[in-house]
Amino acid sequence: MNANDYRYSRPFAEFYDRFELYENRADVEFFVEEAKRSGGPVLELGCGTGRVLIPTARAGIKICGVDASSHMLNLCREKLKAEPAEVRSRVELIEGDMYDFQLEGQFNLVTTPFRPFQHLIEIEQQLACLRCVNRCLSEGGRLILDLFDPCLEMLVDESSSQEKEQGERFTMPDGREVRRCERIAHRDRVRQVQQVELIYYVTHDTEKMNASSFRIVAAQSSSVAGDIVANIRRHAELVHMAHEHGADVVVFPELSLTGYEPTVVRQSAMDSNDHALDPLQALSDELSVTMFAGCPIRSHVRKPFLGTFIIRPQKPIECYRKRFLHPGEEQHFVASNDTVVVWSHDRAIGVAICADINNPTHPADASKQQATIYAAGVAMTPNGIAEAETNMADYARRYGLLSVMANFASSTGGYPMAGRSAVWDEAGSIVAQAEGLGECLVLAEATSAGWQGQVVTV
Repeated sequence: MNANDYRYSRPFAEFYDRFELYENRADVEFFVEEAKRSGGPVLELGCGTGRVLIPTARAGIKICGVDASSHMLNLCREKLKAEPAEVRSRVELIEGDMYDFQLEGQFNLVTTPFRPFQHLIEIEQQLACLRCVNRCLSEGGRLILDLFDPCLEMLVDESSSQEKEQGERFTMPDGREVRRCERIAHRDRVRQVQQVELIYYVTHDTEKMNASSFRIVAAQSSSVAGDIVANIRRHAELVHMAHEHGADVVVFPELSLTGYEPTVVRQSAMDSNDHALDPLQALSDELSVTMFAGCPIRSHVRKPFLGTFIIRPQKPIECYRKRFLHPGEEQHFVASNDTVVVWSHDRAIGVAICADINNPTHPADASKQQATIYAAGVAMTPNGIAEAETNMADYARRYGLLSVMANFASSTGGYPMAGRSAVWDEAGSIVAQAEGLGECLVLAEATSAGWQGQVVTV
């Protein structure tokens, strides 16, 4: 697993605290005692879900945690909510790379529990990290660098290229059963780098899933160029209408919170902690509805990601960052390595954005992560809509996915839109589809007789 895999892997974060080899590591007491000996403050690089950070804060020490994964940090924030206010007050969390950060103040101790330093596979990254540490250490401060103690027998074991199960199998709160396997995918003995592949096998309770009531909506909507406040207000109105028709999940078009307006993306970019999203989170909590809303998402470089905010009831807001950009979008956006499958209302939903659906790798990867629904927010013109419809129907048949496509209801960014938002069942047949332009809700409902659909004009 390299740094990008870690940054964008939601399953790794979701299952991390359930995996016994991580949960029961015996290093927590050591790092807490060292933190107490330093008197604080402490900087933890690669703090993850707070496995060491939270016990350190409980021990009365101020601690700042840096991590590259928004998914891991969101889980840490969720765990902190259960802690007393005085514990929470001692913690600061920062999303960023451990080799490229600047912090105010000095730290008496910097730690790297569970060897995150060894995910920096380039020497320049390693040196950059040490320079960052040197800048923020107080006079007489210490760095505890946790490293793998090399075992020659393990490093040359050719059988490690074969998949092996690791640890005990476990069950998630929603009933999913998970087992984890590992193999060495590649060794570069000259550079002393191993590529480790983590494989998660997730079993769903399909009988429960098929019997449960479920409705999903593709919201064919219009957006006001660059006006996030007005667009959030309209999203809320459409979610209320969808809820009146029993919707559990509502999918909006690509960049629905700003319109497809590449020239305004930098000033419009947000992240999952932006308070502008609070009204949508509150609405999700109130109605128990999950929303997929499109927006530019801040990155660590000059250009933002082209993203989707995943807003679920009583959950931290998560992000999907577009993986396959349309030609020309690279002028305004940066691509990611994301494959995101989220669990909502007993369904596993793979998230896609527009040009993602032109690359068969994307739905294939979602299917490998046990998705049963493939939901795409798009900005499709009359010239591109036919290919999009063909692709979505094909993916539905090929991978047994309910496929959902939400397009704009009117022109955006100077581009004419095609509308024709639709839902396809697992056989590739249309469940419901908008005839053309205009705002509407394209609804699909799971019934004992299969998927039933309708289009509601708004």
